[in-house]
Amino acid sequence: MRSPAFALAPLALLAASAQADLFTFFGEDVNPGGGGNEVPPLLAAPKADAARDEFFAFLTDPFGATQNLDGLPADSFPFPAGTPPPIMLTYPDGDGGTFTATIEGAFILDEVRNGQYPISDHNYLRSPANNWTITFDCDVVGFGFYGVDIGDVGGQLNVTLEFSMMSGDELITLQAEHTRDKSGNVLYFGFLDEHNPVREITITNVDDPNDDFAFDNFTVAKPGNLELCVTGLKNSEESVCCCPEPACNRCGGCKCSKQPGGAMECCPGFIQENLMLCQKATDCGCILIPDPGFINGTRIDGEPGECSDGDEW
Repeated sequence: MRSPAFALAPLALLAASAQADLFTFFGEDVNPGGGGNEVPPLLAAPKADAARDEFFAFLTDPFGATQNLDGLPADSFPFPAGTPPPIMLTYPDGDGGTFTATIEGAFILDEVRNGQYPISDHNYLRSPANNWTITFDCDVVGFGFYGVDIGDVGGQLNVTLEFSMMSGDELITLQAEHTRDKSGNVLYFGFLDEHNPVREITITNVDDPNDDFAFDNFTVAKPGNLELCVTGLKNSEESVCCCPEPACNRCGGCKCSKQPGGAMECCPGFIQENLMLCQKATDCGCILIPDPGFINGTRIDGEPGECSDGDEW
């Protein structure tokens, strides 16, 4: 069983790391009226939505794992003096319980102003210092959000992830390569790292503190809330996850072992015998539903699926 690595987004890694399993998702839609400060909200954001959908494909219940800020009391602008109170968001944990995400350093607004507006309904997040954190009371392996009006006067969005490693916490900063001269744009940012849990994320504007950013629709992924075989190929019974191209161009069938990945990555019978269950979204060459009815890669009951020439299925 192996986990193929891939990258999905134009993000710069600003800290050295061995995070080979860190996947990122990014899309941005430029507002055609974004030359001035007061622009109408975009009515559609297909590129941002496509990045969100790529991230959502890894989650068993993506909309259940997403919280916006509607229903929470909104603040008025200008913001009141002092430190913003913590904002508590509650998420289902997939096991019948809940976990909490705490946002610090930001206010909730419900008015469209200066190119900033919500993605869902009325409320959105804005930080007066353009530096806010979200902390989780359990390990999470992914996080995604929409950003609005990012970089129109030269600001730069950075996302710092605090990983809980065996050797101690490790910080990794990702720099989103977004447009920096248009108002009212919409972007989506997400990350996923199944092997290295995160407890805190910091969102920062590192270049121009006068460039205000807006945020909405926060999605959190826990280890138990991920789909299996997202990047692999399922057999017709959907009981086995074969590896994707270039290892396998199909999962099973006569002479499946002749593919580059061989029998242990491309042939369900041999994968079943190996007894390796899929545990991660990107695992392949692994079992989704155990089937004991295989010996040497062929079905022992002679049901359809056994090749007439004796080759493995």
